[in-house]
Parts: sequence; C-alpha cells; structure tokens
Amino acid sequence: MIYTIGYAGRSVADIIRIANDIDATIFDIRYAARSRFPDWSGGRLASALSARYRHVPEWGNINYRGGPISIADYLTGLRTLREVTTPSVILMCVCRDPEFCHRNVVAKMLRRDGYEVREIDE
Repeated sequence: MIYTIGYAGRSVADIIRIANDIDATIFDIRYAARSRFPDWSGGRLASALSARYRHVPEWGNINYRGGPISIADYLTGLRTLREVTTPSVILMCVCRDPEFCHRNVVAKMLRRDGYEVREIDE
C-alpha cells in the first residue's frame, strides 16, 4: 500500500510513529531534502528513521521554487519503489494540503499504473 503525507504541522516523532504503525518506508519526495527547520533536513530524517527513510528526488518537483509542477523522473522513482521490502510506503513532503502539491501528481501517476494510494489525514 502507498500512502501520502505532508509534514507541515507535524513533528518528526509523529512521522516515525506513523511509519512504525503501518510498517512503512518513508519516501522523502522533495526534490531537495532541505528545510529551514533542521529536524526536517534529509540527514536528520535519515538518522531518525534509519532504514525507514529514503530520499527519492526523482519524484520531486523540479519547479519547487515556482512554476508548474514537473516531476523529475517518474520511472526511476518507480524502480526505487519496486526495491522496497516493507509492506507500505509513505510519500512525504512538506505541503499540508495535497490538492495543490506535487505528491498528489505522483499519487495520480501511481494510480494510473495500478497502485492503490491514500492520503494520511489523521
């Protein structure tokens, strides 16, 4: 199963708990795994989540600084997804609202390819 989540308004502990609860690998699908909040930088997330964390810039929005959403390399990201051994994957980025977020674009692409994708909105 594939889920999506935005980390805005959440703590790293929330993300860890959710990943553990559903036995998931977190796919950080930000094009650049940087944040002005140090806990959300890729390095810190990798330390906190260990094997449950993968930065997947291929599913990032190359126009994250402005402009239309454009996914970097969907097919390479799909190959990365197929390598995962946990039962679930969570596509994570910062956006609180998935409607205007690139993770929704990736979710639609995955659904088109036969995957079931749900937004985590707890």
